[in-house]
Amino acid sequence: FNNKVVQANVYGLWLSRYIHRQALEAGLVIDPRAYPWSSYRAYVGEVPQGFVRPSVILEQFGVGKEGIARYDSFVNSSERGPLDWDGRSATVVGDEGFVKEVLDMEITEQQQDSNDVEIRKLVNVRFGGRHDLISSAHGMSEKRLRRKIIRYLIKECGYRPSKIAQLFHISRSAVQRALNAEM
Repeated sequence: FNNKVVQANVYGLWLSRYIHRQALEAGLVIDPRAYPWSSYRAYVGEVPQGFVRPSVILEQFGVGKEGIARYDSFVNSSERGPLDWDGRSATVVGDEGFVKEVLDMEITEQQQDSNDVEIRKLVNVRFGGRHDLISSAHGMSEKRLRRKIIRYLIKECGYRPSKIAQLFHISRSAVQRALNAEM
């Protein structure tokens, strides 16, 4: 499969067109309406919509039958559009700013995943091998130390509460309580 992250609006319209033209492009049918395993007929109002909700796409072409006619014309046109759907290397489709933003997010997530071991090491060095306290503190002194560790990781090291919760298998509310608790 060739999945992509697609910027909304213009790129979403072209994605919808691409999907509805698949059987046509493959030579299985001469009209997208003729392909029974497509939602195209629901988009153009020929069958009940059921669970398909084409309004997000159709509203961008106009209202009612006029919008449907414009969408039908768009799908059946020979224009290739601004996207290279066959390009296997492009996993993010959109304008330059959108592509950069998504790729930066992916890099940040990958860096955070590789930081899991580093976070545990940091806690162990700074707090004497006590990273296990975050997920299983017992007694007042351990709970106080857990709050101190969580505050340190968030306020001093800049980790997100959701990351701390995920890494140490505790709820986000437990992290939030540790942040809000008085020392």
